[in-house]
Amino acid sequence: LASSACHDESRDTTAKEARATSPTAASATAIGDAFSSDTLPKWARGPASSGIPRNKRMEQMEELTMRVQDQICAAMERVDGVGKFREDTWSRKEGGGGRSRVLQDGKVFEKAG
Repeated sequence: LASSACHDESRDTTAKEARATSPTAASATAIGDAFSSDTLPKWARGPASSGIPRNKRMEQMEELTMRVQDQICAAMERVDGVGKFREDTWSRKEGGGGRSRVLQDGKVFEKAG
């Protein structure tokens, strides 16, 4: 009875190893390694009062967001190995717009976007 109440450390180690080598853990690591704060332009790391006009900052932020989306999608495609993102670019009459991306039926990701 006493032995069944003991904690089995070997089972914990096996579970930790399984999590560390799972496709999900590998995906998160690969995606996280794809970019870091070093990839952000200096203006994006500095204070808002950078002296850059607001419309120029908005343009730069849009470019940064699209570049980061490109990096995330490329990293996810590399991790998946099979799936590719489909892109839908859209705009509104009132102004603005964007692009949406979806990866379906991949090897690792059933659906991602």
